[in-house]
Amino acid sequence: HRITHVVLDEAHERSTDLDLLLLRLKLTLVLQPGLRLIVMSATLQRNLLSGFFADMQTTPRPLLVGSRPFPLRMVHLDQLAGLDDGKMVQQIPAYPRALA
Repeated sequence: HRITHVVLDEAHERSTDLDLLLLRLKLTLVLQPGLRLIVMSATLQRNLLSGFFADMQTTPRPLLVGSRPFPLRMVHLDQLAGLDDGKMVQQIPAYPRALA
């Protein structure tokens, strides 16, 4: 079986291992143009990553999908103790349905 997709998650956690892996994948993309690389990160520097792959003559061109931060509310286990009647769930704001 041939590998068609490679998914890298938490790519913002820069390390020598990740840099070497990205270099190896860049070289592999030249040899296997059908390979699709998916890089995911909550805080990735898109310009840095797209600049690294900019000199490649690949099709399709890279697709960069932006994101936006969502509000978080910290809830600790001791706050949940004894609230099994659903009150805590009602107090947590609803997750946004649409990405504007």
